[in-house]
Amino acid sequence: MPSQHVYLIRHGETAWSVSGQHTGMTDIPLTENGRSVARLLQPVLTRETFALVLTSPLQRARETCALAGLGACAEVDRDLMEWNYGAYEGLTPSQIQAQRPGWLVFTDGCPGGESPEQMGARVDRVIAKVRAVEGHVALFAHGHVLRVLAARWLGLRVADGSRFLLDTATLNILSHYRDIPAVLTRRFDALTIDSTPESRRAYRDMLLTTPGVAAFISGVIMQDETIHQKISTGTPMVDILAHQGIMPGIKVDTGAKPLAGSPGETITEGLDGLRDRLQEYRHTGARFAKWRAVIRIGDALPSSTCVQVNAHALARYAALCQEQGLVPIVEPEVLMEGSHTIERCEEVTGNVLQATVNALFEQRVSFEGMLLKPNMVIAAKQCPHQASVEAVALATLRCMRRHVPAAVPGIVFLSGGQDHLTATAHLNAINRLDGPKPWKLGFSYGRALQDEALQAWQGKPENLRAGQRVFAHRAKCVRAAALGAYTTAMEGELARA
Repeated sequence: MPSQHVYLIRHGETAWSVSGQHTGMTDIPLTENGRSVARLLQPVLTRETFALVLTSPLQRARETCALAGLGACAEVDRDLMEWNYGAYEGLTPSQIQAQRPGWLVFTDGCPGGESPEQMGARVDRVIAKVRAVEGHVALFAHGHVLRVLAARWLGLRVADGSRFLLDTATLNILSHYRDIPAVLTRRFDALTIDSTPESRRAYRDMLLTTPGVAAFISGVIMQDETIHQKISTGTPMVDILAHQGIMPGIKVDTGAKPLAGSPGETITEGLDGLRDRLQEYRHTGARFAKWRAVIRIGDALPSSTCVQVNAHALARYAALCQEQGLVPIVEPEVLMEGSHTIERCEEVTGNVLQATVNALFEQRVSFEGMLLKPNMVIAAKQCPHQASVEAVALATLRCMRRHVPAAVPGIVFLSGGQDHLTATAHLNAINRLDGPKPWKLGFSYGRALQDEALQAWQGKPENLRAGQRVFAHRAKCVRAAALGAYTTAMEGELARA
């Protein structure tokens, strides 16, 4: 039998998901925006044939299921109800933290509600039901119960549900890789684009052949699949980039894995055999490489262990790159997920940067021959007090000045989950600040640079030019922000073109 796919669909937006309140047994409906976004799931899900569709009995999940086109075949399963938050029902994370510092639902449960053990037991019942079915399964439920389900599917503890993030009306897929339970991601699915080697090649073809884009972008980070691909004319993608004066780069880490002895934290792996892989990539045409470390902020996170081992791995990678004639991009990312303040982000980012710089020095990495790719200093997504653009710029530049040596020629910020407008505005504000900036301050954006183009393209050949126009416009705006020359008036240029 082909590998079973289990689709996890969190319900659409509600008034309480917007305000950040814990919504367990309270049976509230979707907002109008929640309904609109839930309808976007229909073309994705109705293409599949499901052997089983289960939904939580709560109306926000049932309504999402119906709007996604699967309501008629869905069965209600009470084991998919959200965590019973008991006394914490309706409270925000900051309100709970004020009462009980250090509280985490995945490890502490809720007074008057459910314990992690009770949640794990009912999630395990759902998994047993799913595995008894031959065919694909769709599960419509809620954030915390689905995060625990993802963890248990992988054989992890309930506490490891904290490692997974599920926004409202999002779709995530569980499956198997060589008979091992695994998580699949389908970025194209949100736009009903089949994610195949050919569709991914066509998407990259669109981006890399955009006329004039070399005026705004100097380098492209490629995956192993990409660096060996050719565009539709048969020309290798690395040659297309080099012909335009754009440097080809390569992502060389193999991903963040659970850090033994540090629950909720990860260590990025990929050092084994890296020297040989770097030699191959250099021969293929790569001129720089990238390695990403992932640091989470929590009540007791990050631990010193997590920071130090990731800093050491970044430094070993960087030293090997320079040995092989490649410029290393060093990416210690402090995630913006959670509810922490901008002040807490600045504290952790400073500690991580300092540890990374120390490790680079100890491993004899030449600061002059590398680039740093850090996060901006920003409040977490669920923080009730979001910082202004000016505050983000001030905190970010202050942190860089304190911890990044002047010998580093460039800092290229990651977007880290910011939307394209916010990421552009923040970069512009940083570059417009007065005072010493001994490095070039640029960007190394992923989704903040590409998402508009992906939406315009939609995987359709007839939308190629539209996607390229949108991509070129965003690249122009972000490049202007890297010079401190961006204005909001530039956003209207595309409509006037």
